[in-house]
Amino acid sequence: MAFKSSSSSSSNARPTSYSSSPLEASYQRWINKQLEARALEYSQVHKVSVCCASWNVNARELIDNCDLSGWLLSGSSPPADIYAIGLQEIVDLNVINVVINSNASDEKSSYWHNQVFRVLQNTGVEYSLLAEKHMVGLQLMIFTRLSLKASIGDVRSAHVYTGGYGVTGNKGGITIRFDVFDSPLCFVCSHFHANRENVEQRNLDFHTILETTLLSPPAVISKRPSLSTGSIGSSTVKMDNRRESVSNRHYSLNLKSSNLSGPLKIDGHEQIFWFGDLNYRMVEELEDQQVFDIVHSGNWGGLRSKDQLNVEREKGNVFQNFEEGVLTFPPTYKYQPGTNVYDQRPEKKIRAPAWCDRVLWKCLNKDSVILLSYQTAPLNISDHKPISAWFECGVRKVVLEKAREVYQDLLFAVDKWINASTPKLSLENRLYDFGAVSINVSFMHIYFYLRIPHCKICLAKVHQRHSDYKHRDSYGRMEIYSKE
Repeated sequence: MAFKSSSSSSSNARPTSYSSSPLEASYQRWINKQLEARALEYSQVHKVSVCCASWNVNARELIDNCDLSGWLLSGSSPPADIYAIGLQEIVDLNVINVVINSNASDEKSSYWHNQVFRVLQNTGVEYSLLAEKHMVGLQLMIFTRLSLKASIGDVRSAHVYTGGYGVTGNKGGITIRFDVFDSPLCFVCSHFHANRENVEQRNLDFHTILETTLLSPPAVISKRPSLSTGSIGSSTVKMDNRRESVSNRHYSLNLKSSNLSGPLKIDGHEQIFWFGDLNYRMVEELEDQQVFDIVHSGNWGGLRSKDQLNVEREKGNVFQNFEEGVLTFPPTYKYQPGTNVYDQRPEKKIRAPAWCDRVLWKCLNKDSVILLSYQTAPLNISDHKPISAWFECGVRKVVLEKAREVYQDLLFAVDKWINASTPKLSLENRLYDFGAVSINVSFMHIYFYLRIPHCKICLAKVHQRHSDYKHRDSYGRMEIYSKE
């Protein structure tokens, strides 16, 4: 009779936990999945307002009478708690700017930061820049109320090129993610390929950004208060404090909202907001003049079913499981710069009006994000109109005592399943001698489920060596370790 196990470098080594077993690892995965599904049971939900704003500025700067307040402020709501502002074409997308010169992009990103921050300062609310990232013509800025910043941590950013077969930044996406309390939020600003016929390329832009964006942790993780303890510490300390076993089993109560040591992807965040110049046009079956006629008649609502993005989403080709508000505003492209008139100048290439500029979102809990408004603003320096979407978002703050209750409930369910599926033994004698047993390693891990409490049973004699017996719990789980 031979028992085999993995080898150990130490003759006195002991298994560190039951989770090394594939079966126990599967129990842990089930527990983690259930903890995620029941997160609202052990969390307090706090409401925060989010404004996602996007504008393709066509390499223009503001003129004297151009006021960004109509774009970034809502007359019916107070200023947002979080502003995610994305810009496209902050510089001309010529070969020099795309391939050679980054100075122009640096200068314009600083210019637009100052313009936006000036508007926010005039609201009477204190804001700070949480994160900013730009590449060539694309820029993403995250501003938060100063009062909220202490509740934010693990800020990360990344960018992906999709122009020039993935080597140039004239097209692509910028992503910034962070935790608000214990909810991970993710914001993506992107600029997809242009031209009416490039539908598949735009779909590919989406999937490339979604699948290849890797949000690596910074060298020093941003600090914020440990909301569970009230002490100040890094996010790592805060999360590690939550890794506790509240059972005699070696499962862990792991409530981390993100992987603090490794890269993250866009999918998997509780709330994802994706916006920018997505460049989807009207379906090719419609002639340009037909689109102009419909828009000029004021019946542009009938064009929604002819919008390429709506068509592709309906087919399941792009932005799967994302949501978007109803397009209640006229197409945002293409205007004659300096006017509110669609560009039909004969000396210019005719582009049919289209909803190129969009805001979409995706959330694990459908009720956690509520769209309050989806609108455009009458700014006319560009051939695009700016858009903004206002949300009320529910973010979670974990209550550890409630989390332990849910966790204990899950452990009880695991134990109940193990007991129901384990063969039962009835023993007549108190001593059993199996004779000589050959064991090829320094330790072994054997489980027996016995119905005789407080019964100490000799299970094996290992080549005349002494065996160590340890009664584990009320179900009679026993570990046997061979010793020298």
